[in-house]
Amino acid sequence: MFSAKLKMPGLPTAIFAVAAMSGFGAFTRAAAQRSDALPSPPQGEITIWAPTEPGGRRIFTPDWKEIGKFPLGARGNPVRVFLARGEADYLQKLSCGNGSRPTDIARIGGSGGSPFGGVLDVYSLTCDTRKLTLYMDMYHPGYVEHRAASGFVFGRAGLAL
Repeated sequence: MFSAKLKMPGLPTAIFAVAAMSGFGAFTRAAAQRSDALPSPPQGEITIWAPTEPGGRRIFTPDWKEIGKFPLGARGNPVRVFLARGEADYLQKLSCGNGSRPTDIARIGGSGGSPFGGVLDVYSLTCDTRKLTLYMDMYHPGYVEHRAASGFVFGRAGLAL
């Protein structure tokens, strides 16, 4: 049984409750593909990769309230992944809003400290004729981002992953 106090804009509580009790897998898969899907509010400490520190890990407490002011993929809320492989995997899942694949994907450099305690990598992507910038922080072992960055969807539009 599903039980949560969750307000879904535009969706009456009764309908949401029925969808939840009837196995709303398709509903959640579709929502998870969109960048506006409701994430659970993060809080507390995270463990980041810190290769120069004993044990290779460091505990860090992000300013979640400040991070929440920015869309996913922005400098203030970078996509968290682990190492270059995590960045490549995340970029591979992205599609433009019309379902086409981004083109001209290039890492354009690093950009100082991340609000998650790591270092930012900056990518440039093209969707149709729009140039988009995506910020990623690759110091998060075991973390897999399941939301598409703002302006993107996961997979081709209309297809569930």
